[in-house]
Amino acid sequence: MKSKVLIVDDDPQVRKTIALVLEDCCETAEAASGEEALESLAAVNPALVLLDVSMPGMGGLEVLSTLRALKPGLPIIMLTSADDVVTAKMALDLGAALYMTKPYDVDALKKEVLVLLNAEPPDPLPWKVSG
Repeated sequence: MKSKVLIVDDDPQVRKTIALVLEDCCETAEAASGEEALESLAAVNPALVLLDVSMPGMGGLEVLSTLRALKPGLPIIMLTSADDVVTAKMALDLGAALYMTKPYDVDALKKEVLVLLNAEPPDPLPWKVSG
């Protein structure tokens, strides 16, 4: 059974791209806002969350803080287009497992997701060195 990953981003293209990248190793669910992510949390029951920092309404840091209170052990990867050290530190201090800036390498993102899920990467993966 594949682990479920919740992708939270206000940009539908970003959500679809990440879902495509993860389709061979994870089941994905999508949320277009922080509010939607929290509303669907029980039904989705994700093993990991990919969370955009900047969204209208409830921002990623607020969602992160709420998720930490609701599901303390849930791994969360923060994704953002802002290369902001202060925000990155805040996210990590709030309990994010990782902070990645867009545009990110999708193979690196997939690798980090698999590491956090303690899953074996399917072969062959582009970052694997053979020899």
